[in-house]
Amino acid sequence: MTIGLFVWLAITMLIGYAAVSAIWPAQAPRRLPIATVRLALAIGLGMGIGSCAQFIALVLFGPVRLPAVGADVVVLVLLVLLARVRARRTPGSGAGLPMPAPPGRLDRTMGWGMLGLLAIALITTVAFVLETPQGNWDAWGIYNLTARFVYLGGATWHHAFSQVLGIHPDYPLL
Repeated sequence: MTIGLFVWLAITMLIGYAAVSAIWPAQAPRRLPIATVRLALAIGLGMGIGSCAQFIALVLFGPVRLPAVGADVVVLVLLVLLARVRARRTPGSGAGLPMPAPPGRLDRTMGWGMLGLLAIALITTVAFVLETPQGNWDAWGIYNLTARFVYLGGATWHHAFSQVLGIHPDYPLL
C-alpha cells in the first residue's frame, strides 16, 4: 500500500515536471529561485493532472486499478514528448541575456527570512497533519466520505454524488 502510494506520487510529480517543462522550457543559466517556482508548479500541476487522469480512467473503465495507472503513464509519456519538442524549438543558450547583479545584503537577509518562514510553515503543517491525520469535520463529512464512496463503491461509485446523501454534490471532487 505504501509503496503504491510512493509510486503514484513519483508518477504525478514527473507528470507535473513534464507539464511545467512543456509550458515553460528551461532557459540557461539555471537559477535556484526559478527552479523553486518550477518545482512548486510541478507539484500542483502533477497532482491536478494525475487526479483528472484517474477520474477519467474511472469513468471510462470502472473501478479497475490497472487502467488508472496506465492513464497516468500515458499522460506522462505524452507530456515528456511535448516537453522535448518544445525544448528543441526554444533556444536555450541565453547568450543574449545580461547576467544579473549578485544579490546584496538586503536580498540575502530577505532570502534567509523567507527560508525561516518556510521552515515554520512546514513544521506547523507537519504538526497539524500528525495531530489530525484525517482532517477536521469538513474533511470527514464531505471529502473523505466522497472519496470512500468513489474508491470503494465499485460499479456504483457515482452514487457518491447523489443528493440523497446530502454531502454537497456540487463540491469539487476531492
